[in-house]
Amino acid sequence: MARKPREKSSSGIYHVLMQGVRRGLVFLDDEDYMYFIGILERLMFKESEDENGDGEAQKVRNYTLYAYCLMPDYFQLLVKEGEETVSNLVRRIASSYAVYFNGKYDRDGAIYRGRFASEPVETAERFDTVVRYIHQTPLREGKVTDLNEPTYSSWYDYVHKGRQLPALCEVKEEYQLEDGAKVEEMLSRPLEKGVKCLAPRKASVRLSDKQVQESIKALVGDCGKVVFMNLSYGRQRTVLLELREKGASLRQLERLTGVGRNVIWRMK
Repeated sequence: MARKPREKSSSGIYHVLMQGVRRGLVFLDDEDYMYFIGILERLMFKESEDENGDGEAQKVRNYTLYAYCLMPDYFQLLVKEGEETVSNLVRRIASSYAVYFNGKYDRDGAIYRGRFASEPVETAERFDTVVRYIHQTPLREGKVTDLNEPTYSSWYDYVHKGRQLPALCEVKEEYQLEDGAKVEEMLSRPLEKGVKCLAPRKASVRLSDKQVQESIKALVGDCGKVVFMNLSYGRQRTVLLELREKGASLRQLERLTGVGRNVIWRMK
């Protein structure tokens, strides 16, 4: 079946989401998050030829970033095309990070699930909705209990609370208020009923520990962590990949089998 063409935005603004392959983690520690943020910063501008005749190259904006949020298994951005199309931009961001990730964790192959998802953002109302949606992601997914808790997102660019990160975002005028509490209130306002935004693909079934243990027993017999760790790598790999496909989480598999989640993640 032919791939559906990406919907074009007349404003050049897109909400973008890219997820790990098999819903696996793409950020494992603080260094990973910060490296990705460094890529966003590095690719924001490029130097052009000396057009003013003053001997200095001119900076040209590749893209404008309005909001972002990095989650363990995916990232989402609100961007506006500049010198590069959104497709080229996200490809460069994603491939730059994949090279780093595969090198650091000594693995090969894709780290993302297919191509990225995108939707055009063409009205002020939709822009506001997506900005709120992106910043509310950690709370919506249960990673924090308060949006001012440290996250790897552009929350600090807007509210100036939480984790202090490089200022990358262009904050629109309506959010540039002296009253930070007012901005926080604006970004925290729940989305209107029925409004939908891009979301990561979730496992259709989340297995309980008992279900995982029963699956392991069915595949390799009744064994605890010590016995499982003594199985051959190939046997471990077969079992762990099958359980991941069924919906077992990396942390769950690590806890029940003794195999580190970073090792499981590198399996393909």
